[in-house]
Amino acid sequence: MASREGWSYRYYLSKEMTLVFISAICLFVYLFISITVPIQVFPEFFFYPWLVSKGLVQYRDFFDHHGFLTNILFSPFMGNGAVLISTLFVVVQCIQFVLIASLVSERIKNPILFSLLLVLYGAFQFTIIGQQIWFDQLMAFLLMSAWYFFEIRREGVGWLFFAFATMIKPPGFIFIVPFYLLTKNKKKIFIFIGAWIISLLYFYQQGGLVALWQQLMLFNTSYIQSTYRTHILWIGPKLFAGIGLAYISIIILSLLKKKKNASLILACFYGALLFFQGLAKVNLAISVPFFVILFAERLADKKFKKISLLIFLVFFLIIGRDAIKTYGEIRYRTPYLSLLPAKEIAELKRIVGPVSDKKVLVVGNRVELYYHLSVLPPEFIPLRFPWIDAVYPHHYSFDGIRIVIIPKTFNAYENISNSEMTALKRSFHRIGQTTSFTVWRYNNK
Repeated sequence: MASREGWSYRYYLSKEMTLVFISAICLFVYLFISITVPIQVFPEFFFYPWLVSKGLVQYRDFFDHHGFLTNILFSPFMGNGAVLISTLFVVVQCIQFVLIASLVSERIKNPILFSLLLVLYGAFQFTIIGQQIWFDQLMAFLLMSAWYFFEIRREGVGWLFFAFATMIKPPGFIFIVPFYLLTKNKKKIFIFIGAWIISLLYFYQQGGLVALWQQLMLFNTSYIQSTYRTHILWIGPKLFAGIGLAYISIIILSLLKKKKNASLILACFYGALLFFQGLAKVNLAISVPFFVILFAERLADKKFKKISLLIFLVFFLIIGRDAIKTYGEIRYRTPYLSLLPAKEIAELKRIVGPVSDKKVLVVGNRVELYYHLSVLPPEFIPLRFPWIDAVYPHHYSFDGIRIVIIPKTFNAYENISNSEMTALKRSFHRIGQTTSFTVWRYNNK
C-alpha cells in the first residue's frame, strides 16, 4: 500500500513538473515573440507621468480623463525615459502569463490541453494588445492578480489589487460583484474601500478632488454619451444591458453551486460589457484572461467536454490566424518615441536654446518635445483630441510665450487656425527649422 501511495505521489509530482516545464517553454516563446516587436508607448504613459515627476498634481495642474495610478507608478522611472516603461511592460506581461498558467493548471492537468490553452492565451493577448501599453491591459493584469489572491485565500491582498485596478480604470468597479462572491471574509472589502478613501483624501489635500470628479467622472460620462449616441450601445441600451446582466447573475447563482464558476462567468460578462464601452480592440484585454480560464473550466467539465473542445478548437484556429496577421502588421512599425530622431532633437534644442518652464508652446500633440526640452507646457490641456475639444473648445494663446514650435505636418484637428497664425506672425519671427518643425521666437526676446 505504501509503495502505491509513493508511486501516486511521484506520478502527481511528475505531472506538476511537466506543467511547469510546458509553462516555461510557452513563456519563453511568448517573451521571444514579444521582444521582436517594437513596443508602442503613447504620450499618456510617459508625458503625464513625467509631469507628475516634476511635481504637478494630476487633474489640478493638467487635464487627464484617465485613472491616476499609472502616472503615480510610472513617475519615478521618468529619469530613464520610456525605455524603462517598456521593460516594465514586458515584466508585467510575463507575470500575467505565469498567473494564467497557475490558474489554468488548477483546472487542466492534461499536458496537451494545458499547452493549447497557454498558446491560446498568448495568441489572444498578442492579437488584442498588439504590444501597445494601454490602460485596459494594465487593468487586466491587476484584475488577474486580484483573482489569483482571491483563489489562494489571500483576500486582503486581492482587494488591494482590485483597488489598484479601479484606480487605473474606474469602470472596473463592476468587477466588485464576482470578487465579492469569491470571498469568505466579507469584511476584508474594507481594505478596498480604505485604499480609495486614502487616495481621495490625497487629492483633497492637494486641492484636486473637484477636478478629479469633473475630469474622471463627469467628462467621461459626457464623452461616452456624445461619442456613442449614434451607436447601438448608448446610455439606454447600456442600462438595459446592465439590468440584463443582473438577471443573468441571479440565474447563474441559482444554477451553479460553485461560487468560483459563477464569479468567473460574471467576470467574462462584465469584461465584455466594458469592451463595448470603448469599442476598440485593445479594450477587450480585460476579458482575455477570464475567457481563457473559462475555457479551462469548461474543458475540465466531463459533461460537456466534446462540445467545449469543438468550440475551443474553432476559437483556437481563428485567434491563431489573427495573431499571425497581427505580427506581420506591427513587426516593422516605428514606435511613437522613435518618430523623432535623436539628431533632430539635438538640433531643436540648439535652435530653442535655454528657456524657462511654460514659455514654450508646441502646436499640436507632439508633447514629447516638452519632455525632450525638459520644459513644462503652458497649457492646462496639452494633449488634445476631438472628443476633448467637443467639451473644452480650444484656442491657442501666446500670452507670456517666448518660443512656439509648429510641426510641418499634423492631423487636421491639431491645426492652428488662420487667425491664430496671423496673431503669431504679428508678435513672433521664425528663427529656424528642422526636418519636422519650424521654430518661432517672440520679437522682444
